[in-house]
Amino acid sequence: MSISAFELALNQATPAQSLLPALLASPTNGNHHDEATLAICQKAAEQGLPTAQLALAQLYSAHRATPKDLVYTYMWFLIASEQITRAKNHVNQSMTMEQLLEAEQRAAEWIRKARKIPPSSIENTLDASTA
Repeated sequence: MSISAFELALNQATPAQSLLPALLASPTNGNHHDEATLAICQKAAEQGLPTAQLALAQLYSAHRATPKDLVYTYMWFLIASEQITRAKNHVNQSMTMEQLLEAEQRAAEWIRKARKIPPSSIENTLDASTA
């Protein structure tokens, strides 16, 4: 991802929302990421954009130069995970039990197809997480 894509997105009226398309491109696609790219991504992550937080974790993971990079990788994954959990909990408060079950079944099916895992192992994982 180029610095100009980050800068363009950050300079628009709603930086968090406009940065989303640029961050959806894999930050580990083989391009060299310099300190400016890392700083721009970190700024968006610190502004609370979960997509930027995930991208920053991936940048640190892909370009580990020091043991501290592994710490930052895990830190940003934890922060993004917490943000996503809060958003998920906010959504599920307005859902019926039927809707929750349907969403969980659809997610299990998608994960099974993506990972080619037998359905029973994913359903057991989802059942354990909702118990």
